[in-house]
Amino acid sequence: MRAPGVTKPLAKIGGSQLIADMTRLGGLPEGAPPAEATTIPAGSVGVVWLDVTLPATEAVPSKLEHRVTATLLVPKPFHFTADLDSVKSGTRAPLVLGPPLRSGTWVADEGCCSEPTHHRRGLAPIDGRLLVPQRFAIDWAMVDSHHRAWVGDPSKLSSYFGFGQPEIAAAPGTVVSAVDGIAENQPQGPLTELPPIQNTVGNHVILKVAPGRFLLYGHMKTGSVRVKVGQKVREGQLLGQVGNTGNSSTPHLHFQVLTEPTFFPSDSVPFTFAHFSLLGQVTDPFTDETLALQPTGTIPIAPSKAGGRSRRAEMPLDLNVIRFQSQKGG
Repeated sequence: MRAPGVTKPLAKIGGSQLIADMTRLGGLPEGAPPAEATTIPAGSVGVVWLDVTLPATEAVPSKLEHRVTATLLVPKPFHFTADLDSVKSGTRAPLVLGPPLRSGTWVADEGCCSEPTHHRRGLAPIDGRLLVPQRFAIDWAMVDSHHRAWVGDPSKLSSYFGFGQPEIAAAPGTVVSAVDGIAENQPQGPLTELPPIQNTVGNHVILKVAPGRFLLYGHMKTGSVRVKVGQKVREGQLLGQVGNTGNSSTPHLHFQVLTEPTFFPSDSVPFTFAHFSLLGQVTDPFTDETLALQPTGTIPIAPSKAGGRSRRAEMPLDLNVIRFQSQKGG
């Protein structure tokens, strides 16, 4: 990958890194080695997942070019290099948001950008389009001062510190979707039966906060939704509570910015928070599907070397442990 007219590549992927960053649509045959991901049979499609980091002092290129070097295996091996069409970079600045949750310590689970999570690589064919509707979504799980997400019986909702916590508007906006009445799931491992696609995010609220920008609050507690479609809300206003509905195994807030007023079909775009304190980093990854299966509710967390210093207009990264700041009441 490089900027047009620039000879030095911004990123170059091959070997074991390419194997890790490539997916064959439909998955690999049972028992196939991971390296098979880089072999694309006739009629198949492979996707390479790219996250490119630039120095803060370097401007983002307006366009990107991709060069592919590959081998055609049939009828006989033939090595070739091809330049693909250039791709325009996005020019719209990410939203700067207030907190979506009130006081407490929160883990940004399955966030951007280093690990191949189902948010980051959840490629969905919808209405003839390939979309990644959750690629910048974050699952927010609450922990206490002892780094525990739950205490007691992990099969009970009341054991989780996050369950029932207030969810608030991260920006002023208008409610375009408000769904309640979907029953809570009992905390468990991966769901044995997935809900219908329209109930994926369970009870939820979607706010329109700017043209083509919508905030999604998913998996809300049954009976907790406090707003209705068409209602205008102010930043900090109560929307509902953290729950465990839809495609959710343990209580958490699924939060993201959508480009459409619906979860399917939509795209997911980056966003930032105006202020938050970075407290630490989870050292043993978990998801909502594995949290109830842990021998205890304690999550290993390494304290931040910055000592909880305030971060401004940044997006928390995967497994960051933070505390939101500068919330507005309502």
